[in-house]
Amino acid sequence: MIYQWECRQLWQYFDDTGRAIDRNSEEIAKLEPETRRELYEKISGAVTRFVEQFSGTPEEFSRLIGTAVNDLYRAENRMTRYTEKQRIYLAATAGSMMEALKKRGITVHFGANNRIDPARPKSDLLMARKFWNDCGFLFFETVSYPSRKLALEAIAGRIRELGRTNYVMLVPEGNKTDFKPLYEAIGTQGVMTFFKSQEPADAAFKIYPFRPGAPREE
Repeated sequence: MIYQWECRQLWQYFDDTGRAIDRNSEEIAKLEPETRRELYEKISGAVTRFVEQFSGTPEEFSRLIGTAVNDLYRAENRMTRYTEKQRIYLAATAGSMMEALKKRGITVHFGANNRIDPARPKSDLLMARKFWNDCGFLFFETVSYPSRKLALEAIAGRIRELGRTNYVMLVPEGNKTDFKPLYEAIGTQGVMTFFKSQEPADAAFKIYPFRPGAPREE
């Protein structure tokens, strides 16, 4: 539980080791509606300030955001249900984080090639898509397509069509060629790129070099 509700570190809002998303969303949902609304406004403001006012090195900034997105990935992968409570929490935290990054001219790409548990229902992909959309990302995956080749062609085309956009790309046991759109954008100004080859529950992930973008004018 966030005792003061405004964490001292950005990662604490997403910390999957402590099940922050589930625990905090459930606790906040117990509050009276008006109190809950005001609290989420405070949380959203705090998250926004973390991003807008961060003045560390590009490496430190990339680590800060990568840790948050990796914890989101870990949380989504173990979820068996996705409720309105979680949606509202993610809108105030992850959604606010991504909006603040947008104002700083930053886009986030996250790739993963972990296997999917055969026992996990395919309907979980719909839940994953909803989860990531509510966080401010598009979710691309190859599992629901009749073939990986068709899936990768469709994903690459969609990424080219959209231009700069935040996305999570899941290709189970995929190789570097499969993630061509992601690797091609590494080093592009304003693009943070992360990759996870470990199992979802693992806290490890890879961070690629990042060049800060130009802030976007209102």
